[in-house]
Amino acid sequence: MTKGRIPFLAIALLLCLYGCDPQPSNSTDSATNEELLTEWKVFYEHHTELITSRTYEEYQEYIPPDFLSVKADGTELDRKAALKEVSEMFKAKSITGKETVLEVTVIGKEILVGVVADFTLDYGDGKEAKFHSKGTDVWKFDGEKWFMIKRIDMPVATEDPKE
Repeated sequence: MTKGRIPFLAIALLLCLYGCDPQPSNSTDSATNEELLTEWKVFYEHHTELITSRTYEEYQEYIPPDFLSVKADGTELDRKAALKEVSEMFKAKSITGKETVLEVTVIGKEILVGVVADFTLDYGDGKEAKFHSKGTDVWKFDGEKWFMIKRIDMPVATEDPKE
């Protein structure tokens, strides 16, 4: 561990106990790859909780005005269009699943997080949909908080609600 750096997991645990979101550290210079991977795994556990608890308002706070989503077919969506698409998922009566962080890469002051998401959306009355995606989330620190500035999707498999 880097000298003078408070262990992130200890801080994250304290923040979780007090209901705050566990933001990864804002330093990309001194952390090892293993430390960054651990920090971002903890952060994505919180991110997953926002999805499974259907906390759309807080979820969208991580998406800045200049956000760009690049779909697997190359289609680009701005913040408004991307959030409209994602908001449909939050309409399910319940959401179960997880996001798995595969890798974390630092490029300049940005963090690229390779992630796989697998969720089951229960719309009630026997209607269920599966959501699977793999892609890269690009995060940038604004001095106070990390924001997802870009999402780059790989091919996504989904199933329409089944009756």
